[in-house]
Amino acid sequence: MNHRLLPSRVLLTSVAFLAIGAASFGAMASAAQQTPVARPEVSAAIAMAGDAVAAWSSVAPDGSLRVAAAAPASAAAEWVSPPGIGRDAPPVIAARGRDSVVLVASRTNSAGSYLWSRQWTPAGWQSTRYLPATDATMHHPALAGGTDRVWAVWVSGEARSRGAAPRLMAASWDGREWSKPRQLPGAPGNPMAPSITVDGNGVPIVVWAASDGNDAEIWASR
Repeated sequence: MNHRLLPSRVLLTSVAFLAIGAASFGAMASAAQQTPVARPEVSAAIAMAGDAVAAWSSVAPDGSLRVAAAAPASAAAEWVSPPGIGRDAPPVIAARGRDSVVLVASRTNSAGSYLWSRQWTPAGWQSTRYLPATDATMHHPALAGGTDRVWAVWVSGEARSRGAAPRLMAASWDGREWSKPRQLPGAPGNPMAPSITVDGNGVPIVVWAASDGNDAEIWASR
């Protein structure tokens, strides 16, 4: 991958791409109303894969923050988080081809944070898969779907005054397993808020912010 600084220098907290398929706003509102609890916290994006699939982070009956989903978006919502202790961050979802959707979320507990994923097909949700560990803390994932795989990028590690800086890591899902993660080329500063998309040739493009503690620069890599 080559990386370059985009021609702007700004103060920011996040960078994001948003792709919305052919799902109607009515379908999205219907899914949000069917959350299993009365206090949905954050609504995620909607991806198209034949049917629309919606996912969001919500407070579960036991008081923990978990991920709920409606697949298709007009169906009743269900909890999709794996068992275990911790707080699930808002999920990200992307379509793989036209017959599956992949969901990824970060879970934080006293030991750190890790990324878990689930794939949905018209047959239902498949079992939980965990992204290969790259650090004690893995957070801020972003996804982009292609015709035969889904690409994921995330921040690995935490910003520290001393020691190694956080890294940007990437992997892909082929419908069966996650590939071995690889580190994106480094850029000055601590990376944060990555976003990813795929061009017409199936090549992933990653955009992120890198902060030196005073301001941030926007970088792109492909």
